[in-house]
Amino acid sequence: ARDKVIYRERFDKIRSTQRALQRKLASLKIIKSDKIFEEIEAKRLAKAQRLEERNRVETIREEDIEQPPIAQPLAIEENKAAYIKEQQAKGERERVEHQRHMPKIAKYHGRKTISPLEGSRLIKKFGTYIDPIYKFKIFNKSITLKSSHKGAKVKSILRGRIVFAEDSGGMLGRVVIIEHDNQLHTIYAKLARLAPGIHVGKQVSKGSILGKVNKILMFEVTKNNKHMDPLKLIKL
Repeated sequence: ARDKVIYRERFDKIRSTQRALQRKLASLKIIKSDKIFEEIEAKRLAKAQRLEERNRVETIREEDIEQPPIAQPLAIEENKAAYIKEQQAKGERERVEHQRHMPKIAKYHGRKTISPLEGSRLIKKFGTYIDPIYKFKIFNKSITLKSSHKGAKVKSILRGRIVFAEDSGGMLGRVVIIEHDNQLHTIYAKLARLAPGIHVGKQVSKGSILGKVNKILMFEVTKNNKHMDPLKLIKL
């Protein structure tokens, strides 16, 4: 139970960090704000969390209170079955609505470029995944890379111009956003510190040092106001 509480706190912090980054991108007109999708996902997540909490409480009660089994009247069993069926139908409607408002994904068929964090490994993929605790589908708009050592350098993966570079506070840390050709943007978040001379308006080359991370880098790519799988663009 304690592990789940810790997981939930960490999960909420990560989701808060991701939402903060999306709001920043929307304010810079790099992506279009999709409030409908965010509201639908927030409602589904809240429902999943309530269900998980209710199941946890019921499990504790079953463990603490040993009672002889009581035969349930047929009417109660029928009502229970009808309720379950209704909830399943409601869940399916919510799933379809969620799918309908999924963010559009940009395609990329060009050559791959360097990794923003050399010698790192992928610890979280882009796209839809099912949370292991809440059993809830979540769309992850970035990837997370982990370095083998503290203080690893973060590099620009392409030539471009910095359009954002500052400390965003909280778990998001320092963030650098670079504008490239063909309406492509790369986003580097959770930096521990920025390299000297990194500022808005600066032109950077492929491989330019943007800063350093403790170990974790959140990396995101957008093209034509749409999200894109960073692994289509970089080599690991």
